[in-house]
Amino acid sequence: MPRALQLAPPLQPTSHMKNINLVRSAAIFSLIAALGFGCAGAGVQGNSGKDISPSGPTVINQRAVPDSIEIGKDMATPKAPEFLADIKDFNAQVSDVRVRFLHVPLEVPMQNIGGTTWRASLTPRQVQDLAVSGESMRYEANIIATNTDGQTAVSTSPVSITIKAAEVASSG
Repeated sequence: MPRALQLAPPLQPTSHMKNINLVRSAAIFSLIAALGFGCAGAGVQGNSGKDISPSGPTVINQRAVPDSIEIGKDMATPKAPEFLADIKDFNAQVSDVRVRFLHVPLEVPMQNIGGTTWRASLTPRQVQDLAVSGESMRYEANIIATNTDGQTAVSTSPVSITIKAAEVASSG
């Protein structure tokens, strides 16, 4: 009669084996989480929460719309360019926001248009003052925000706007 196979008692997991299983489980979880977050955020660009000041105002998402305009010989602007920015402040109310142009003496106050978004529009006269006949001029401006505690923040990168003006004088 054939001899019955005798099975060895099951191995009891050692602390070393438990550690290997924990490391393997953690690695698999990390990989799944990284892939999941990578897919969820694919194609989405934005600022990081670490870029927002925990105390005082922070200027984010600053932009000019449109960022380039052309004006004709009559110096009429087709659409007034606007500057938009979001101002975050977790400790005090934002009380004053301005667009301050670099290298030219122009500062434009911004108004809150809802939530944390602020807007300033250039007047036709301001656009004419910035225009140079027959030239395309690129200007940069910072957004400056102040809260009710007197704390001030400046945008980390300037907003650019280009104003292209037709030649007003004709040779003849």
